[in-house]
Amino acid sequence: MMALLTTPKLKCFNCGNSFPVNFQKALRAQEIQCPYCFTKVEESSLDKVFSAMGEIQDVNADLVKYHTDGRDEPLFQLEFESTEVKKPYANN
Repeated sequence: MMALLTTPKLKCFNCGNSFPVNFQKALRAQEIQCPYCFTKVEESSLDKVFSAMGEIQDVNADLVKYHTDGRDEPLFQLEFESTEVKKPYANN
């Protein structure tokens, strides 16, 4: 039996650092705080962040299950990476 550990990461644009989020600990505390500059994710955004992290964990658990439960499906892991891009401005 195998398992995939899904560790979400957040990037804090206040200090520019990225950090892993312990999903269960953050969910219990109802708080996510940057360990570098101590900026907190606003409470109004927490539900969406927790929902997204939980969804990704569920998808990865299903991908492992479908690989190991006799279906012999190829194994994949869902990951996300975000990149900051500058918006082009029109020259008027």
